[in-house]
Amino acid sequence: MNNKLRRLVLIFLLVPPTLLACTKTKEDIVTKSKDNIKKMTDQVADQAVEKMRSPLEKAKEMANQGEERLKKIDEELNKKQ
Repeated sequence: MNNKLRRLVLIFLLVPPTLLACTKTKEDIVTKSKDNIKKMTDQVADQAVEKMRSPLEKAKEMANQGEERLKKIDEELNKKQ
């Protein structure tokens, strides 16, 4: 009898905290899902911005290279005159 009582007490002491530790409130789940959605939205936005910036930066580089070439040509022409 004493052994059964010990087991019951042990069960009553261990099971409720275990169940409480495993349960999540709805607020926790909603907050976590909102955080995940925000992270994913930020990632997609960053990727979109990067995809827009890359061609613009390349176009600016090409324009700068063209201007530099024109300056060099003008300098060479001025030296020859």
